[in-house]
Amino acid sequence: MHDAFGIDIPQWLSTDFRTARKIPGLIDSAPHVFGLPIVFNLLALGIVALITIVLVWGIKESAEFNAVMVGVKILVLLFFIGIAFYFVSPSNMAKNWHPFQPTGWGGTLAGAAVVFFAYIGFDAVSTVAEETKNPSRDLPIGIIASLIICTIFYVVVAAVFTGLIPYNELVRRLATEQAEPLTMALDHVAPDARWASAIVSFGSVVAHTAVLLVFQLGQPRIFFSIARDGLLPPVFAKVHPKFKTPHVTTILTGVIVGAFAAVMSIDEMVDLTNIGTLFAFVLVCVGIIILRYKDPERRRPFRVPSGTLPLLLLGVVVFLVFYYLPQLVGPQVSIFGHQISLPALMKSNTWRYVEPTVFIVATLALLYFYPRSTLGKRLPLGAWSLPLLGAVSCIFLMYYLPPTSWWRFIAWLMIGLSVYLSYGYAKSELGRKVDRPRTTPGWLMLLGLGSMLIAIGILAIPHHNSLSELSAQMSGGDGRTIIAAGSIILGVLLGIVGWIVGMAKGNPQA
Repeated sequence: MHDAFGIDIPQWLSTDFRTARKIPGLIDSAPHVFGLPIVFNLLALGIVALITIVLVWGIKESAEFNAVMVGVKILVLLFFIGIAFYFVSPSNMAKNWHPFQPTGWGGTLAGAAVVFFAYIGFDAVSTVAEETKNPSRDLPIGIIASLIICTIFYVVVAAVFTGLIPYNELVRRLATEQAEPLTMALDHVAPDARWASAIVSFGSVVAHTAVLLVFQLGQPRIFFSIARDGLLPPVFAKVHPKFKTPHVTTILTGVIVGAFAAVMSIDEMVDLTNIGTLFAFVLVCVGIIILRYKDPERRRPFRVPSGTLPLLLLGVVVFLVFYYLPQLVGPQVSIFGHQISLPALMKSNTWRYVEPTVFIVATLALLYFYPRSTLGKRLPLGAWSLPLLGAVSCIFLMYYLPPTSWWRFIAWLMIGLSVYLSYGYAKSELGRKVDRPRTTPGWLMLLGLGSMLIAIGILAIPHHNSLSELSAQMSGGDGRTIIAAGSIILGVLLGIVGWIVGMAKGNPQA
């Protein structure tokens, strides 16, 4: 704000509490009430409030507002790329790419799991299908085109950014400073170009605002659909009489997001958002496979282009590349300064016989086992091959997220289970069709209460401590750990009691 508009905002009003603990002196300099420091991100809270007002106002106004912000983002990214090449030559950038993988493949894959956050907004577009004129045509075009364009931007910006600032310097500064990374990189190479940093900082605020708008656009409509199916109270399905938007869920989402944005670190929120969305993608991929077999006649306006002839052509290209790879690159290949050795099999004379054999056998198997009537029209095993690859890739990325995200993810699942058991099970529209009771049985209420207590305990307990450390903390009288562990134990006991009572009464499974 100071660089862009000359406005100074105290750090304790522009920093979340988690980040403030890493900045020396910030907690001590903040005002205290009853001995507690007052530190929260007022700017983040204000942006969330503004987005909530725009979303309640109307979908058309929200789309126009988002289009303007996206245009600003693109211009600022192009400016960053151009100004970076003005200050640093490509040859000097290449020097900062060594080592290319400072933390190895583990760091690369962990980074991929976190960067996935940048792609989350695309799935949120599907939640406004009911408000689109021609969703079967417009949604696939919008999602796929956006993915392609944004991926190109991400790759170019990442390459330029890592070329501006060495990895060790970036780690050192992020540990003690709160700054937007692109601005930090510009400050590193051109500390006197404050005007350039101001433009990039402004673009960062606009970018975060646009992302939040898309998130807050999708979540209220998810609540709306869930409530319409009876799994949440009817108030969540209300539509504003004038603006025709789900105003109740939009305001509720804004309040919750604003509260978290004011006090929580963006890194923690990104990890939690990633693991939840990746898990949802796993369910979607598995659901596609199930629907292909349970409802094969369902109308599907969009189909992934997947003829077998292009697949065979791709196979030929792959065969030629791998067949001639040892001759083209030799026993070793240098990639960004790293010497990578080819596998021993590829360097031996056996390779020229093994690889063609594998290709021929795979081709003959495809031609023999795949139905003649559909050969050349659809991808072999297309009903489950692509969804299965999608599910596996999402699980693979989830594996590399930090343990804390897994614990919080489990807690959120338990909260959702609690809401379903205590309310949704008896009130759902599907439940009416199978003559479920209209009021929630007592044993389900016990299960729901137990699930909620387990979630509270998991959220409260220190996630980085081992079982022995937690035991030592409880022995030492640590109140937080004792209450969290007690909540989990009580929740498990209530769940067991509820399950036993339900089984004794011969109730169907929830």
